[in-house]
Amino acid sequence: VNFPTHFHPIFEKILPSIWSFVTNYYPIYEKVKIFELENENENENEDNDKDAELGYLSDFSAIKNDSEVDILLSNLITIFMLIAQKPIRNILKPNLQQLIYLIIGYMQITQSDIDLLIESPDEFSLLEEDEIGLVRGIRTNCLELIEILITYMKKELFPALIEASIKRIEESKIARTNNNSNWWRIQEAAVLAISKIATLAIKNKALDSQSFCQQILFSDLQIDLPFLNCRAVMCLTQIVDSLSEQDITKCIEISLNLLKNQQLPIKLAACRAISVFLVKVNENIVQNYIPIVLQQLFSLLEIAAQETIDLILEILLEIISISPKIIFPFLEQITNYLLKIWSARILDEKICSSIVAIVSKLVESNENRSSIQIQMLPTIFNILNTNNSASEVIKIAITLLNAISISGLDPKFYNQILPILFDFFMQTNDSTIMESAITILNASLTSFSNQLALWEHPTKKVNAISCITQMASRLLDPNIFSDSAATPVGKLIYKLLVIPPEISKLDHKLAIQAILQRLNIT
Repeated sequence: VNFPTHFHPIFEKILPSIWSFVTNYYPIYEKVKIFELENENENENEDNDKDAELGYLSDFSAIKNDSEVDILLSNLITIFMLIAQKPIRNILKPNLQQLIYLIIGYMQITQSDIDLLIESPDEFSLLEEDEIGLVRGIRTNCLELIEILITYMKKELFPALIEASIKRIEESKIARTNNNSNWWRIQEAAVLAISKIATLAIKNKALDSQSFCQQILFSDLQIDLPFLNCRAVMCLTQIVDSLSEQDITKCIEISLNLLKNQQLPIKLAACRAISVFLVKVNENIVQNYIPIVLQQLFSLLEIAAQETIDLILEILLEIISISPKIIFPFLEQITNYLLKIWSARILDEKICSSIVAIVSKLVESNENRSSIQIQMLPTIFNILNTNNSASEVIKIAITLLNAISISGLDPKFYNQILPILFDFFMQTNDSTIMESAITILNASLTSFSNQLALWEHPTKKVNAISCITQMASRLLDPNIFSDSAATPVGKLIYKLLVIPPEISKLDHKLAIQAILQRLNIT
């Protein structure tokens, strides 16, 4: 927000106070909120002055139990986001490295994060702001602050952030040497901070990717600490374009090793990282690793709570997108899982959209298409044939049918699907559903017009092309459907008219009358 200039003196006056508060509060926050250490009474007298300055915030028990402190500090850090104001930027420039150094400290994973991981892994996995799901309130604000600094102070930010991060990493090494069990938290936060600028910094030659990878990231991956390993792997996904294929293969192996961890967020992060790495390697390497990753995703689908399934499906789509044809040996297993999830979450729009996206990607391979139709069509038939199916469910069923019919429905399914489609589409007034029907019928006419002409409706004693003509004519009825709904029918009518009469056995009179009526021509 660009405030009027008369606000600038106010910002300049309050910024030093905010800076002082956030700086002085940090040691208390780290001890009580990050490490959750109990208050020590020693040196209590020496802290009286600081206690007076910070007020009740220096009361350790209040900080530990009062969630309002998190909100307060979040609001204070948000004020730093007034960087859009040039006077504020001018004040911050000489202190930018100190600011980054401070916020890296605030970005450390708190003990409550660790507890949440153990107690509620699915809830933990939903916090995705930093790609792994390791974000709590203060950390989120700090990450947003870095994003804003990238926008407004990119030139000054790169050296300041890299130097501040390296300083924090050196501190973590000293803490590790001194057997401080929390040493890794500041290291993880520093790597997270660098990852936010890594791609741009490498592009602008402000960061040496080889040194960063070898001296920091690959070193972190040799230590048996899942959070630190995940952060290093996810950072590597940000700079994957600067890695050699040999290094990428090494990253895949390390990520596979992380899959052995029992913690759900760690497994999810590893799967997501592998999906990024596999895009960058040759097909032979992909073939070696995709089966392992798929089996891990299948295992996760078995144990994950409902809240995490959408994230797993997202990763599954990324893996499938790498090479749909390589997936064929696992197609039946994938489809069975999709049907199981769809049955359990049939009214969940996000889940259903993910399933449609996965199916659409799978059927890009001709080898997959027939197999998917065989597995999924019975469920779709059942939904369309059930009178009490909710309209939202029917729309998803039609959308899925549309997805798996991209090159037309295989003639072997005509006896099952065409009577249902005809009866259903001749009754519905939902233009969205009818538009999907047109797409399905267009594809079928393109690929299987001869077979459609041979098929006969079991009760109406007309062939499929005649049924399609009746549906198209209904769509052209101005009393039922709007112009937008009728527009896509043109291509369908054209395809019907160009089929030789000896094949279609079609009296074109009905279609022509419908067109003339829509055009108000008598």
